[in-house]
Amino acid sequence: MPTLLARTFAALDSAGIVYCVLRDADRLDRLAAEGGELDLLVPGEQIAVLRRILREQGFVPLPAWGHAPHRFFLTFDAEAGIWLKADVVTRLVYSGRLHTDLGEVCLSRRRCAGEVFVPAPEEELIGLLLHAVLDKGHFAPHRQERLHALRQGVTDPLHMTELLQRYWSPQMDWPTLSALLEGGDWDTLLVQRDAVRAHLARRAPLAARWSSARRRFERGIGRLLGLLRAPALPAVALLGPDGAGKSSLTGHLREQFALPVTPVYMGLYQKSAARHSPLDRLPGLRFARLLLTQWRRYLRARLAQAHGHLVLFDRYPYDALLSSGRARGTLKRARRWLLAHACPPPDLVLVLDAPALMLFARKGEHSPEALEEQRQAYRALAGRLPQARLIDTSGDPAQSARAASAALWETLQVRHGLARRNA
Repeated sequence: MPTLLARTFAALDSAGIVYCVLRDADRLDRLAAEGGELDLLVPGEQIAVLRRILREQGFVPLPAWGHAPHRFFLTFDAEAGIWLKADVVTRLVYSGRLHTDLGEVCLSRRRCAGEVFVPAPEEELIGLLLHAVLDKGHFAPHRQERLHALRQGVTDPLHMTELLQRYWSPQMDWPTLSALLEGGDWDTLLVQRDAVRAHLARRAPLAARWSSARRRFERGIGRLLGLLRAPALPAVALLGPDGAGKSSLTGHLREQFALPVTPVYMGLYQKSAARHSPLDRLPGLRFARLLLTQWRRYLRARLAQAHGHLVLFDRYPYDALLSSGRARGTLKRARRWLLAHACPPPDLVLVLDAPALMLFARKGEHSPEALEEQRQAYRALAGRLPQARLIDTSGDPAQSARAASAALWETLQVRHGLARRNA
């Protein structure tokens, strides 16, 4: 188990937190190597203590409007170079509105598996079954493998039947389900989705309806607040000459980051912009249209941030500040200054840097001399922007992504006060 997870679980144990790793406790080694999501179940009365412990371990809390009973926390393991998201719940709710007391049963019968606590096989099996059918609508291959393993681990058939009749259907028993699992008859289980939903809804129909309405209302409020105040996740601009690796880095971050990532192109001068209308001949109109285009893209990015996404800007209006070595008149300098400051500054600017010959080998669109001129202009720009970090992209792309993640994590820590607190 990685140092980060081992330290976190040890802290939970020391504080007397009664928790369960809900899913994928058998895949913690893979989680350590690749990052991803850790699902935890804790009692509601211990959530404040857990929040404090996670913060002490370097996790930052994320907004969870409309996602109750979920609470989200994010961290970056610098040693392993992975992002880890903790999804903490205080009760088990399916389809976003079907409340159950299965979480209390899980915690009361939890057991130790190595260094962590997990549900008993019976509770984990029914919980995973409900999650796959009601929340996901399919059985992923690794879920199928886990259900097969849990089937072998069931030691109390009578208790398993009681769980099924309480949370699945009064007509379902363990021998029937066991045969379906053994035969891999996943479609038969999936077609029972509506009947299972109706069965759970009948147990608390008013709570189910109220929960669904409240969830939609809170999500709307959360997105509105995300637009009106500083978002939880920063906006990151990727700058650099052609061939510096902006697309490659974006791909790596989209794959590795534990939350959704939205790329937004912010280039000032695209080839498509060559198709002008006759009105563009009017003084200042093309400039105004360019400003409006940039703001339209920026507002799209802000909307993505309000939905809890990490935004990666491919280029930014800062490109207007690049020096080409040519003398410009006062009007052109003023125009470029206005373009550069057309949109609010991003929280982090990553300036990607590689030797000109390498840039030429990757793209071949400009001469090595022109690319070297661009490279030096971007390096100078990085020295002028306080939120800029220079990222070497001449080596392994995975190492570049790791350096970018470290810079992003530093920005997140400052935003949430962790950097000052841990300094």
